[in-house]
Amino acid sequence: MSYPNCHSPLKKNTLCCFIANCKINSYRKLILLLFFFQHPDRAGTSEDLAHWLHLGSSFFIEDLLIELEGEEIIVQERGYYRLANKLKGQQCTECLLTHFEDPLARQNLLEQIRNQRR
Repeated sequence: MSYPNCHSPLKKNTLCCFIANCKINSYRKLILLLFFFQHPDRAGTSEDLAHWLHLGSSFFIEDLLIELEGEEIIVQERGYYRLANKLKGQQCTECLLTHFEDPLARQNLLEQIRNQRR
């Protein structure tokens, strides 16, 4: 799968193709995704992730993890979730992390995720 816009700056009306194609449609799912990108060797249960990231109930987190697993971003082994070895759109991870670190780009990204849900 190709992500042609992933290295372009996020503009108000341009949704990062990785976000759109992988159905990243909530702030919590984005935070989980960024955590796995920042800690590619770390694995944890839904309870661990809920505790580490302060994202609420492990039952809610479990639903998000199942969605990310369905998009082949993460894998589950014996109840532990980790980043997939062959992540589709891997070239976008650095771009996404960079955009999230910039306050203005982060606001555009969050607005786009919010609009995607409508």
